[in-house]
Amino acid sequence: MLTWVQVFARTTSLEITNREAFSQSVQTSSREDRTRSSGYDEAYNDIMKRITNQEAEYVSLAMNTLSWISCARSPLSTLQLRHALAIEIGESELDEENLPNIETIISACAGLVTFDEQSNVIRLIHYTARQTWLYRTSPGGL
Repeated sequence: MLTWVQVFARTTSLEITNREAFSQSVQTSSREDRTRSSGYDEAYNDIMKRITNQEAEYVSLAMNTLSWISCARSPLSTLQLRHALAIEIGESELDEENLPNIETIISACAGLVTFDEQSNVIRLIHYTARQTWLYRTSPGGL
């Protein structure tokens, strides 16, 4: 039969072991998150370099596309995005000749967006792309 002291000692030892295991798990997880985050940052930096090294017209198209997709409250259909991108400041009517084609939009975004044919939606390739874009374009961002 165990005494109260022995039970307490075993329980405390188990708690310490569990706490240490939890702490190690959190540290490992944090390290993996930092590594994964670092990998994403590196990939997004490379893509942003490709975008900014294009002709000015395509840089503008990519930046506007990423802004519209990232800030939209719901996924944008291709027609909605094309109309949003065709709007010209100071014009009261939409000029249909300004509608960029989907292939040009996707190409200008250098792999950050994808077109889902089933839903007819253009979206970012990964949720981290939205987070990265919003961070980079925020006043406190890069």
